[in-house]
Amino acid sequence: MRFYDRTSELRELERIYELSKNTSHFTVIVGRRRVGKTRLVEEFIKNKPYIYFFVSRKSSAMLIEEFSRIMRDFYGNSPMFYRWEDLFEYLFTHGERLIVVIDEFQNFQYSSPEVFSILQKVYDKYKEEGKTMLIVMGSYISMMKRIFQDSREPLFGRATESMGLRPLSPSTAISIAMDMGFSAEESITLHSIFGGLPKYYVMLEEQGLKGKSVSEVLKRSFFTEFSLLRDEVKSTLVEDFGPNYSTYFSILEAISQGYMTFTAISDKTGIKRDSLSKYLHVLRDDFSLISTKMPISREKSTKRTRYVISDNLVDFWFRFVFSQSSLIEIGNYGEALSNTMEGIPMFVASKFEDLVREAIRKELGYTFVGSWWSRKGEEIDIVAIDKKKGEALFGEVKWRNRKTGCGELTELEKKSELTGIKGIKKRYLLVSKSGFTENCLKEMEEKGTLHLDLEDVVKILLSKTD
Repeated sequence: MRFYDRTSELRELERIYELSKNTSHFTVIVGRRRVGKTRLVEEFIKNKPYIYFFVSRKSSAMLIEEFSRIMRDFYGNSPMFYRWEDLFEYLFTHGERLIVVIDEFQNFQYSSPEVFSILQKVYDKYKEEGKTMLIVMGSYISMMKRIFQDSREPLFGRATESMGLRPLSPSTAISIAMDMGFSAEESITLHSIFGGLPKYYVMLEEQGLKGKSVSEVLKRSFFTEFSLLRDEVKSTLVEDFGPNYSTYFSILEAISQGYMTFTAISDKTGIKRDSLSKYLHVLRDDFSLISTKMPISREKSTKRTRYVISDNLVDFWFRFVFSQSSLIEIGNYGEALSNTMEGIPMFVASKFEDLVREAIRKELGYTFVGSWWSRKGEEIDIVAIDKKKGEALFGEVKWRNRKTGCGELTELEKKSELTGIKGIKKRYLLVSKSGFTENCLKEMEEKGTLHLDLEDVVKILLSKTD
């Protein structure tokens, strides 16, 4: 698959490379697994002198032996090293400009923790006279933060640049899927499942799934004896969470099933409230797996906070794979797939709402874009505020296979009164995957109601911005 996007990241790496003509630079790239860190660096180092190391979890002696062989292949006559200090000194003092890439850098913690202090000393000693661009990458975000941001750690303050690599934007992920021959609706469904993690789109191409049905993609990915991704999320999260992974799994499964308030999560999982706060904090701040949402209204109340899973694949896996473990373990893949296809429209509907909010930000320029809900269960999918214009937009989003009528508009107008947002101009928006009835189109034209169908939303998302 061709390389997509990452224009700003590549531009920044090229800028640093130019600076490394005169002095060494220490660049840290952090991002979750499968987000494309290695692929980004591979694109950057094309046609440049580089050495690439991967830090696997093996003994220090075996790791330094492996690194020595890689260096000998590059230099042709470098010695075998038995001390990390000698190895790093050689890298910083031999030859002309060089890019040194160390992938999964945090893994030194398990086999060679002394490397952090040694690298700090060598880097400080040779920084000014060297011409080395050192790039270290890590997917264990909390550990990487500690290594470079904790003032008690030897590498604190040594990074000259830091880059947090996020998933590809929804527009890029949708573009990739459409380039593969999927329809706009299928592309949005695939983004709802895989998010912006490029590795999984590469997998679709490698497995001959380009342009296949969503059912076939899900079957091959999760619901066959030799499925590609059934254990992907589990193995990754178990490694990240450690011995307490079952507690984190319970929380994530509860949220994926719609238990999104603090009290609901506590009641569903049986986790005491004082302990739950700690786990939610870790999931949000250390692993970036969940985020909090507040309704947009004049009333501010933490009691109305909702927790949502911010990683689409993790959300999908807990909703449809982990929750069906019993069926999958006995090999009843057909029923598990059938259940998933039955539930996928509702799952995609919530993700489509997020895409509509993104389209509104992009097209209409509202200051605040979110949603609204009450304690009694009333909800409005889209609430957007433009303080400069003194304007509020209220919207309803429908992801279904029939045209939307204007009964939805009447209901939306009534619900907007419940938000407490008053004293500013109100506008209304209807979004429907399948379009609108003729009578509704006529009524919306008369009222000046904004309306978008699936094609409109995709067009906005894929449009270029200045």
